[in-house]
Amino acid sequence: MTLSPDSDSMASKTCRVWRVFSWSVVGSEPAISLARALTEPWQHVVLGGAAIALFALRRGVVPTLLAAAAAGIILTSIGLPLPH
Repeated sequence: MTLSPDSDSMASKTCRVWRVFSWSVVGSEPAISLARALTEPWQHVVLGGAAIALFALRRGVVPTLLAAAAAGIILTSIGLPLPH
């Protein structure tokens, strides 16, 4: 049985989509676990700001991580409690 070029490319696309989907499911569990580990309210605000920067404003991952780290440093230096 020979496959036409259309069916071959469709199978390739389906396989690629499945791989991306499976890795996104596997990768989401640690993110959920880390989000549940947040104990201070200001940490949720920083996480929300990072989510907006990543998804709504389409900023890069590295600048977003650096901005979130800077926000955490600033917030704790002005007296907000550190997580336990």
